[in-house]
Amino acid sequence: MKKLLTLASLALLTSTVFAAEAGKSETGVDYNELSASYVSMDSTVGTTTTLTGYGLAATYLLSENFFVLGSYTSVEKSTTTIAYTSGSVGYRLPIAANTDAVATIGYSYVDLGTTHQDTYPMSLGVRAAVTPDVDLGADLIYVEQKDAQSGFGASIKYKINSNLFVRGDYKSLTDSSQYSVGVGIKF
Repeated sequence: MKKLLTLASLALLTSTVFAAEAGKSETGVDYNELSASYVSMDSTVGTTTTLTGYGLAATYLLSENFFVLGSYTSVEKSTTTIAYTSGSVGYRLPIAANTDAVATIGYSYVDLGTTHQDTYPMSLGVRAAVTPDVDLGADLIYVEQKDAQSGFGASIKYKINSNLFVRGDYKSLTDSSQYSVGVGIKF
């Protein structure tokens, strides 16, 4: 929790420093994007198991403040496969020239092979364009399900050009952690 608060504070402080030096950023925080990534998940249910696979994600800004997110992730090891599909709606509140406070709520369908689980993820965090080419994000996560999960997430995105970017994400929940690295396009 302390790491998350430190990262969020650093992102906010850094973004306001850049905003003060350069005026209003013409790039801002991006919401209209599509990405594909390599995913590695460590699950600590029973014994620690590492599953790997891929993920697809998209976000789209519906209005000045509301956006939607959708994602699909599939990870596996041996005969174990976990696939989850998620859809969420989010609200962004600009708190500085290049920084948004962000809240999301959604629904996920988790396919565990022989069974499935309905979950309801929620998050509260901050996203900041700390330079014209680098975005950082940090959030607190809560997932309502049979055994509720909580934790935090962090992300970094580097813009290669006006349409292409690379990104890295990390998420830690009660009984799992996950990282992903990928590429994407802005539209």
